[in-house]
Amino acid sequence: MGGFPIGSRVPPPPDPSAGAPRHWSQHRTTSRMAPPPPSQPSAAQRRSDYPAWLVWLARTEMLLPHQMYGLTPTAFKNIATASILLCVLWAMDFVAWTGLFNLGFTGELRQVSAGSAGALLMGVLFATGIMFYESQFLSSTFRRSHYPWVAVSVRAVLIFAAAAATSLPVDMFLLDAQINKRVHEEAVLSELPKLVQKWKDAREVTQAQGPVVDAEIKAKSVPQSEALGNAKDAVATADDAVQQASREFYIKRNAVAHLQNTLSQPNLSDPERQSLTTELARAHSELNGAQQRLNQAQDRLKQATAGKNQAQLALDSTVANNRLEIVERGAGEQTRYRDWIQSLWNAPPLEVVPEHTKQPDPQTYDGRGLETGQGIGQRIKILNDLLAGRPPRQPRFSEDDRAALAEMGLESYVAEDAKAEAQDQADAAALRRLAISFMIVFTIVPLLIFALKGFFDIDTRNYFDTEYQRLIGNPNLPPAPPPVPEAEIAGI
Repeated sequence: MGGFPIGSRVPPPPDPSAGAPRHWSQHRTTSRMAPPPPSQPSAAQRRSDYPAWLVWLARTEMLLPHQMYGLTPTAFKNIATASILLCVLWAMDFVAWTGLFNLGFTGELRQVSAGSAGALLMGVLFATGIMFYESQFLSSTFRRSHYPWVAVSVRAVLIFAAAAATSLPVDMFLLDAQINKRVHEEAVLSELPKLVQKWKDAREVTQAQGPVVDAEIKAKSVPQSEALGNAKDAVATADDAVQQASREFYIKRNAVAHLQNTLSQPNLSDPERQSLTTELARAHSELNGAQQRLNQAQDRLKQATAGKNQAQLALDSTVANNRLEIVERGAGEQTRYRDWIQSLWNAPPLEVVPEHTKQPDPQTYDGRGLETGQGIGQRIKILNDLLAGRPPRQPRFSEDDRAALAEMGLESYVAEDAKAEAQDQADAAALRRLAISFMIVFTIVPLLIFALKGFFDIDTRNYFDTEYQRLIGNPNLPPAPPPVPEAEIAGI
C-alpha cells in the first residue's frame, strides 16, 4: 500500500510508443541506485492509507516533491519523521526569533504592543525560511554533487552557529529578570554622581559654610540689616547734635565766666557794673538754654544707641535663626538624597519611582523610559557580563564621591566585595550551565535532522532522485535532456 518494493531485478514493462526499450541496467546510474519498480502505482495506491495529516505536513514542508510516485512505506516513514522534526524546529525557531524581534521593536521581551505584530511576522519569516532550508537539505541528493563533503561540512558548522544564534533569545527570555535587574542597577549607578553631588552640596549647607550659605543668610536678613543701618544713622545724627550742643554750652559757659571775672574787678564804675550785671544775667539765661539743649541731645543719643543695640540684637537673632534653619534644611536634604538613592536602588526594575516627600519639588525616576530604552546590544553585553560573573558597570567615581557614599552608609553600591564577587561567580557558573543547556537543546533537533539525512535508506534516496523518478515514469517530470556529444564537451 502506497509504494513499491525497490531493489527488484525485474526490468520495467515496455512502452509501445517509445520503441524498443533499453534494459534498466543500460540507464546511467550509480551503485547506490536500485532498479525501478516493475509497474506504476494506481490512483488508489497513490492515495494509500498513510495518515492524512502526515501526508499534508510533508507536502506543506515540501518533502513530497514527487507526490506519491516511488514512495515506499520505509521512505514515507523517514519523510514523516523528518516532517515532525521540521515542525518541532519551526516552533522552536518561531518562539526564539519572535522574542528577539519583540525585544528589538518594543524594548521588552514580554511586552505586547504595536511592534509585537512586526516581531510576530519576522518570527514567522525566519522560522519558515530555516524550515525550508532544512527541507531543501533533506530532499537534496549528493549522487551527482561535485563536492558533497564540503556541503556537509558547511552544514555542520551552520548547525552550531544557528544553535548559538537561536538560543540567544531564549537565554534572554529565561534570564530576563536577571538582565532587567542588572539594567536597573547600572541605570541607578549612572544617576549616582549627580545625586552624590547634591548630597555634598547639602552637607556644605549643613555645616553653614560657603559663599552660597552666606549669600542666602544675607538675603534673608535684609530688613534687619536695613533697620540696623537706620539705627546707626540715627545714632550718628544724635551724636552730631550732642557735639553741637556741647560746643554751644561751652561757649556760653566761658562767656558767663568772663563776665563774672570782669565784675570782680574793684575799679569798675557803677554804670559799668550795672551793665555787666545785666549782661551776665542774659548770659546765664543763654547758658541754661544751652544746657537744656545739650541734655536733650544726649537723651536722643541714648535713645538712638538703644535703638541701634536692639536692631543689632534683632539682626544677630535673625542671622542665627536663618543659619539654624539652613543647617536643619541641609540635614533634611542630606537625609532626603540618601533615602532617595536607597529607594532607587531597592526599587523593582522597569518601574516609575516617585519620591515620597513633603518637599515642594519631589523627584521622579522614570525607570520604564530609561531602562526599556536599552537596545539589544546593551542587553547582550549585560547577558555576557552575567555569564562571566562581572559586577555591574559603573561610571568613574572620585575618592571624594566614594567617601561621601561611605559617609551615607551606601559604599556597598560601588565598593568591591569579595563575598559578593564569589557569589556572582557561583551564580554565573549556574547561568552558564543553563545557557549551554539551551544551546544543546537547539542543537539536538538540527543534528537529528542531519543524522536522519545520513540514515536515509536507498528507497528514500531514490524517491528524491529525479533520474530515478524519470525511470519509473513519473508523468509530472519533463523528459530528460538529450546527452551532450563528447565533441561538444571537449569544445567547451
